[in-house]
Amino acid sequence: MPQSAFTVSTLHSLAYIIASTHRELSRFGAGETKIISKSLKQKLIRNATNLWVKENPKLYDLLLEGRSFDGEDTERLRRQTVLRTDVLPNLAKEAIA
Repeated sequence: MPQSAFTVSTLHSLAYIIASTHRELSRFGAGETKIISKSLKQKLIRNATNLWVKENPKLYDLLLEGRSFDGEDTERLRRQTVLRTDVLPNLAKEAIA
């Protein structure tokens, strides 16, 4: 095959090309799509996590308590840190993927 007969790309760039080419199906408007940096992605996920916690305080409290919680302040702080910096962001990343 001649080199001009095909294109090599990552799965993400292929998806972007397909979605941009078929805007009526993907519902991407002109100028609405944007490739973001890793740092911006992390910031967006952190903001989404904080917003979820704010909008779902009862669910967040259930996650903090888990199956067994003795109410100790240091354990609550540890769980808050793990939930906000690890568990919830990783859950968001999985949902995005």
